[in-house]
Amino acid sequence: MKRRIINYAIASLFFAAYCAAAMYFFSYVCPSMVFVGLPCPACGFTRAGLLLLAGRFEESLRMNPMLVPALAFAAGAFLCKIFRPGKIKYFYLPAAALIVIFVSVFIYRMGISFPESEPLVVNGDSVLHKILYILKGDAQ
Repeated sequence: MKRRIINYAIASLFFAAYCAAAMYFFSYVCPSMVFVGLPCPACGFTRAGLLLLAGRFEESLRMNPMLVPALAFAAGAFLCKIFRPGKIKYFYLPAAALIVIFVSVFIYRMGISFPESEPLVVNGDSVLHKILYILKGDAQ
């Protein structure tokens, strides 16, 4: 048990260091935005969560409508893990359905609002964009 806590603490420190470095150098935490410059299905989750906590439900749904279903699923899985540890296998089918819905909503949102609407924008400072810029500069 003590070893598991140490592993979680180390992982948390690495994650915090990544978040700090990514925000400092790229202004984004999302690995997709940092490395490729394109949004992922979870882009806007943090802002949606903060808006939800602030009581701005409609704006939260606009930022990422899948936050509430994802939180409900996570709460259900957590409660099942705590109170019925052997029954967590029954969450595989709902998890698969949630992923399919998640990707479908993302594709729809990309179709109607990319790249004009936050959080579905292009990060021109991503690693890929910088590499392509360097390659383009060498070719001239």
